[in-house]
Amino acid sequence: MGRRVEESLQERSVTDRVTEPVTRRSVRLAESQKSHKESQKSKKGGPVTRSSAHGGVARPRTEAVDPVYRRRGTKSAAGWRRAGWRKRVGSVVVVGGLAAGGLWILGGSTAQARISTGTLLLKPGGAAIADSGVKFVDGSAAATFDIPATVTGGGLYVGLQTRAAEGGTYVSKARVWADGHVTVGLSKTVNGTDQRLGDIRTNIKINGPAKLNLETSITGTSPVTLGIRAWLSGEAKPGWQQSIADATGTRITRTGSLRAWAYLSTAATEDVRVPFAGLGQIGALPLDPAPQPPVATTAPVPSPTTPKPTATTARPTPTVTKTKDAVKPSPTKTTEPSVPSAGGRPGAGNTGVPSGTNLTVHNGDMTIRTAGTVLDKLDIRGFVSIEAPNVTIKRSIIRGGSTSSGRGVINSTSAKTKNFLLVDSEIRPSHPSIYLDGINGGNFTLRRVEVDGGVDTVHVHGSNVRVESSWLHGTNFFSLGANGDGGPTHNDGVQIMSGANNQIVDSFIEGARNAAVMVTQDAGATTGLVIRDNWLNDGGCTVNIVPKKLASIGPIVLSGNRFGGSPRVANCAVARTASTNLVASNNVKASNGQPATINVWN
Repeated sequence: MGRRVEESLQERSVTDRVTEPVTRRSVRLAESQKSHKESQKSKKGGPVTRSSAHGGVARPRTEAVDPVYRRRGTKSAAGWRRAGWRKRVGSVVVVGGLAAGGLWILGGSTAQARISTGTLLLKPGGAAIADSGVKFVDGSAAATFDIPATVTGGGLYVGLQTRAAEGGTYVSKARVWADGHVTVGLSKTVNGTDQRLGDIRTNIKINGPAKLNLETSITGTSPVTLGIRAWLSGEAKPGWQQSIADATGTRITRTGSLRAWAYLSTAATEDVRVPFAGLGQIGALPLDPAPQPPVATTAPVPSPTTPKPTATTARPTPTVTKTKDAVKPSPTKTTEPSVPSAGGRPGAGNTGVPSGTNLTVHNGDMTIRTAGTVLDKLDIRGFVSIEAPNVTIKRSIIRGGSTSSGRGVINSTSAKTKNFLLVDSEIRPSHPSIYLDGINGGNFTLRRVEVDGGVDTVHVHGSNVRVESSWLHGTNFFSLGANGDGGPTHNDGVQIMSGANNQIVDSFIEGARNAAVMVTQDAGATTGLVIRDNWLNDGGCTVNIVPKKLASIGPIVLSGNRFGGSPRVANCAVARTASTNLVASNNVKASNGQPATINVWN
């Protein structure tokens, strides 16, 4: 399971971190002082290094050493402390810029136009960058970072900035935690503000000093598609561990610099030196073609020949049909059938009523108001409403009836409902309608359940829902004017409109027109959602996450899922907004095992 990266990569603003303003005049002054020193050395026959803040090519001195990158004004090395500011400015080349954390300077006896090796010096709460001198729009890049034996506090970040220039950059980063585990992620810095695009926990474990290889790929403009992978030297290079498509209005599309970057947590207990090598562009573009950006609405826009679905909020509010308490019928005696086998992808052979079960027909609706009621081996030809705690229905089929108001074949909407369990059973609407879902509400568990039908097979507007080892399919789509009931429908395998601590695990969801899982906040905040180890197919985008009425949504854990089927939006396994608190890990395409693409839009 992925772990949320809790510490911001930009804990302080640019103006806070740069204590002394850097102006064009100060840069020119530094160049003037440097030029004066060079002319003096030239008269004496000494070596000369020419450089320019405006792009002049520098020649290395005779005895080159690795450059060391420092914050402007820091005094960490003994030689650095002995030299005054004027002397230091006269012997360095300005690199980088204000866009990514202030002005940084290259110290040491070498000045060069293109940098591939060096050392980043970090204090707790500080960042450093080194500009390679390479600029490009599309391509791949890599570097190797030396990770120290001990990492303290909230961890050490190392990364690659691409399309870096004043005003913004993309950052492909790895975070080494104090216990040695490593997460990788992608982010974007725009005008000094860091925006996380996604983080994934890897299988990398660092014990002692290590060389961590980092590779990134960036391509396209609408959207911008990025990828990242990290691995230890001596180990096989993995596939892309994270892939993101940025379709937001703040995406960065211009040519920019390639830079090495590092950041040390404010909670770290000691300064850190991070040598790097091999910083440069490596050419190939191995990512999948960039997906078309999803539409920033609840449902992706259908093809022109299909009427546009109405908003989810327009659907009628579910109601509860109140009837007399049901009395459990006496089922026909039969040999006890075996429970469907667990494991593997859920389907006809391991969900629903076990083969060989004899069912007793119950005609009419049932409202259960007695705590602890257990119903077994029924064919219920009517609606079921749960209005009591600890109710269990097992080895049964629930078919519902006709309705002209929004509800589920099963309603679990009462405030009295707690811990309702539906197990080894089926929900099969006998009278499909634009108003009818499979099950509505909250505080229920589906275990080895087949839901075949409904506008949404599962419609959640509550907390403590668990869909486990179940097969959800066969949603009922109604186009405009169908059955005289208005249409068109907005079909999801699972739609979550509000709630906390909801889980979808080990289930197979397919065939929904809009999304296998649609997460919104139409009825309230959605928090603590887990979507784990599922088979998820189809939809416009297969998983679609929208904050709706609230500023943000989450946290949401999306882990270990396999994406397949035929989504209507190309290469759109997941669509989310930038304000989604999403922790994603090990989500792959079922067809080839490659990372599933997570798309981000405004």
